[in-house]
This record gives sequence, C-alpha cells and structure tokens, in this order.
Amino acid sequence: MYNIYGLIVTAGSGEADPAVTIPANINGENEIEIQLDNQPFNSTGISLTENKFSLPDPQVSRNGNVLEWKTVNGAVRYQIIKDGKAIAHTTENIYEVSPGTAAEYQIAAIDENGVASFASEPLLVASENDIQLIEAENFTAKTNLPYINYSGNGFVELSTAQNTKLEIPITVSKAGNYRIDFRYSNGSGPWNTDNKCGIRSLYHNNILAGTIVFPQRGTEEWSNWGYTNSIVLKLKKGENRIQLILEPWNTNMNVEINKAMLDAVRMVRM
Repeated sequence: MYNIYGLIVTAGSGEADPAVTIPANINGENEIEIQLDNQPFNSTGISLTENKFSLPDPQVSRNGNVLEWKTVNGAVRYQIIKDGKAIAHTTENIYEVSPGTAAEYQIAAIDENGVASFASEPLLVASENDIQLIEAENFTAKTNLPYINYSGNGFVELSTAQNTKLEIPITVSKAGNYRIDFRYSNGSGPWNTDNKCGIRSLYHNNILAGTIVFPQRGTEEWSNWGYTNSIVLKLKKGENRIQLILEPWNTNMNVEINKAMLDAVRMVRM
C-alpha cells in the first residue's frame, strides 16, 4: 500500500507496504489498486481569475540589416528573440541585426499585462556568402505541374509514389557545421488544422540525421513557398551526400496523403 498525494495504492499481495515505490524486482502477476482517500472538497475555496487574451503575432520582414513590422494594436513593447532566446525589448517597429553569424530572429508583441503573443515566424539572417541554394531540378527530374513562384527552372513532386528516395549531392568550399532546410510548398489543406503534412527522413552518410516536416500552407496553395524545419549537419570540404527518404515511420495522421513540392535545398554555414 502506498500513500501518494492523497491516493492509497496496494500492490502484490495486497498487504500494506511502507515503501513509496513499487520495487524494481517485482515479478509474476501483480494487481495495483488505487483508491481515493475521500477527503472532502468543501473546505477548499475556488480561485477565479480574469480571462486574458494574447495579441496577434507580428508579421516581420527584413529590409537590409533591419527587421521591421507593422504596429500591433494593444502592444506596449516587443520582445526580440534570437535562436529561441529573448535578447532585447523595444517599443519601436524596427530592430537592427548583424548579418555576420547566421541566426533566426522572431518578434513577440507584449501587452500592458505583460502577456506575450506567439512569436512571429522565424526569419533567417545570414551573410549572402554563407547561403547556398541547390535547385531540386539539378539532382532529379522536375515535374510539369503548373505551379508558379518557384526558384530556378522548376521543382520536384514528393509523394508516396513520386521521389520517395532522393540522393542530393552537396559541395561546400569550407568544412564545418551547416544548417540544412528545404524550400517547399504544400497545398494539401489549411495551415491551422488538418493532418496532411509531408514527412521525410534526412540521412547524412547513410546515418539518420533527423526528420524534415513539410506542413500545409493552405488549401490548394501549391504556389505558396516556404521553408521546412532545419537540421545542422557537419560537412566536409568538397562533395557530401545527403538523402531525403520516405520511410515507413514517416506516416502522418492522414496516412494516405503525404505530399509536398520541393523547390530547393538551402544550406547556411554556421
């Protein structure tokens, strides 16, 4: 029997046991019984608190070395987030950044109660010399689907039948850590609900490096392009190879629809 936070637990033979955990060497068939200890609630008050609502997240763009966004009604200040960590606050609608070392920035709006909005979509800031884009049509045949706004000369279809395994050659001039992500579109459903994201496993030197997710960007929004999550890989100078593979465990909740358009691979030297 164990008394844990007002619960009475009996295990094993049902005899009272002063131990507070079930022993690791327990064997055979055992039955665990949990009983409430029937303490009344009438002596406990109910705490009521006023509902509070967060502000909309800022829509951030980059103009040279400056991040800028429109005023969010109700905001008294804005929180600057760099690589997931809060670094500063401002009451202005701009924030100057340094493009030296690659980093992702987000902005959150904070109201008079100190309640923060969701952070804005991450915005990559890096020197142009540290960014390399490999067009998907350079390493496999492009599709003839009539979508627009892609970079380069075309794009590639990813589905449960098309391009389930892609071998991607990468050449870098300097060895080091590189952030890898993919420019894509996914018009399989709305961005705020549904379960039709594309999922692929990323391999480097035949070793699983992580999972790449291609979320929906809006129903039939196949010409709306954005970037996936990123994974940092340690690349050697010269040619490297990565693989983007649809594995059996890359099944989303929809199961049948696992689709995206792949425009390019982006590499950012860290």
